[in-house]
Amino acid sequence: MISGFIGSYTLRLDDKNRFNIPAPFKKCIEQLGDACKKVVVRRVSDKEEGGRYIQVYPSGFFNETMSLHYRNLDPLDPETAVKKRAFFSSCFEVEIKSNRLLLPQPLVEFAGLKDDDLCWANGMYDYFELWSKSEGEKRFNDA
Repeated sequence: MISGFIGSYTLRLDDKNRFNIPAPFKKCIEQLGDACKKVVVRRVSDKEEGGRYIQVYPSGFFNETMSLHYRNLDPLDPETAVKKRAFFSSCFEVEIKSNRLLLPQPLVEFAGLKDDDLCWANGMYDYFELWSKSEGEKRFNDA
């Protein structure tokens, strides 16, 4: 049984915007088997608190969840198109190579991850988040 992504870890981005997946997160991804050689990364803006961060989903979970969610929406409703456009335009598919993820430059800039090369990985059970070190410290110290 998959235990899920839990815990918080400090990561370092290299000069090519790659990072090693934390060992407990790697174990969770490995438990998903061959279906998870890719992840979906998504930029998120927390409008209430003003923070920007990245969500990282195992591709199988992402596809299943989105399929269930959007299957129930009317594809001819203009509001559905607006929702889908807003959500999916913020997503990128990334391949896992040697336990490393290469983040697209637009996401690194969006979340401010290169400001100090360190970032936080925060488990959210079904996925994990990436926060800049300064933003992560602020949020995790407040929690």
